[in-house]
Amino acid sequence: MTPVFFGLVTALVFVCKRRGWMLVTVGSVAILIAAAGIAGPIVKWAQTDTYRWPAAEGGRLAIVNAHIVDVSGGPDAARVVDGKAVLIESGKISGVVDAGEVGTDWPRVAAEGAYLLPGLIDVHAHMIVPVDSVQAPFDFGYFLDCIFSGYAVHRRDYLQSGVTAIRDDGGPANKSFAIRSKTASHIWGGPKIFAVGRVVTAPHGHPVATIWKQYPALVRDGAVLADSQESLARGLELNEREGPPDAVKFIYGTIGQASERLAPELLRAGIKWAGDRRLLAVVHAETTEEVREAIADGATGVEHVASVGSVPPDLLELIREKRPFLDPTFGEFETAEELRHITEKQRAADMKVKYGFVRAMRDAGGVMVIGTDAPLVTYGTGFQDELKRFEEAGFTRAEILTCATLNNAAYLGAAKSLGRIEPGFDADIILVKQNPLETLETLRQPEWVFRDGIVVIGPTGK
Repeated sequence: MTPVFFGLVTALVFVCKRRGWMLVTVGSVAILIAAAGIAGPIVKWAQTDTYRWPAAEGGRLAIVNAHIVDVSGGPDAARVVDGKAVLIESGKISGVVDAGEVGTDWPRVAAEGAYLLPGLIDVHAHMIVPVDSVQAPFDFGYFLDCIFSGYAVHRRDYLQSGVTAIRDDGGPANKSFAIRSKTASHIWGGPKIFAVGRVVTAPHGHPVATIWKQYPALVRDGAVLADSQESLARGLELNEREGPPDAVKFIYGTIGQASERLAPELLRAGIKWAGDRRLLAVVHAETTEEVREAIADGATGVEHVASVGSVPPDLLELIREKRPFLDPTFGEFETAEELRHITEKQRAADMKVKYGFVRAMRDAGGVMVIGTDAPLVTYGTGFQDELKRFEEAGFTRAEILTCATLNNAAYLGAAKSLGRIEPGFDADIILVKQNPLETLETLRQPEWVFRDGIVVIGPTGK
């Protein structure tokens, strides 16, 4: 192979044939290295912060002196409401009342003029990846932290960025469902997690033949390999038993690398299977034709629509008729171009075209939602970067807040529990210093973050 490799092998053979002190020394070093390899991860695991749920449990709480940012009527009716207090009981918003009506027996959080709005929602992330982002240098310590702590660093990063709910859009099903359970049960801290579990794809499709091709365990635990009606049904039923999932994710695109994609008839059958069980059907698509077929087949929503090459009239008419949820994932598209070494000037020109395509789909009646596809972008802060790209695309701040709360909640199937500051909704709330209708940058560092009515991020940084 190489002279260096040959030299090492020769030295190893020489040592193995020797007796006496050299063999003892080398054997002792090997034993010490093996012991360190076993003990090191255990010690690291014991020291890792698993980001537990705060000790306090939700009771009664009143948030007073806040400016309430209200987009419940849609972006055209966005407003700031003053003079109100938000009452929280047992993790739910129990009332929005005049500040003077709050009894003296209510524990209070004095917002001191901060702006209050629903927690942000990322509808497309992949939690079970032990890196900060695909472009970050490999960090072995970060890798171990993720593996041994249930991806605590990701969970913390989301809450620190004001993201109180996410959809884990595919990965090892059992791990994803387990993290969902532990955050829902208030064992681990983190955002609310909605999980799809196994993704439905072709046996040689994306991601099994692309980013997972060197990791057979990921393929085994994270994919339904569908090449027939029987294998499709068997895989979907397995995923339902392991979860159940909050949605079914279908991979219809190939990212230009996989040798095959899911057969059209299996996509239709899978979407019908999900609909029969009142599950959302989420479709990864990249080309104009793939997006058209997914919408025509009844997909709840389509991911990566910024990747389309055109928006012909027939696609816009179909969008107008079906009104699907559409997730551009601008950051994912831009990262993909960077990884292909597209020049900065060309990337800027391409993004301008994609922005126009997405505006056209919005104008045709598509319900725009915001997802990041982390780790294609950074966990947590990547969501704020995606908001900025929406603003660059020509969306108003009121539209963006509507997408990030109301629309995203509906795309999770949680329109009756998330995304509004109204009685009966989950008390997943953030407080920021400035009016986000005037500057989205204020969302990057929320002053307070509440999950189920509990302070998970506060002025002390806890």
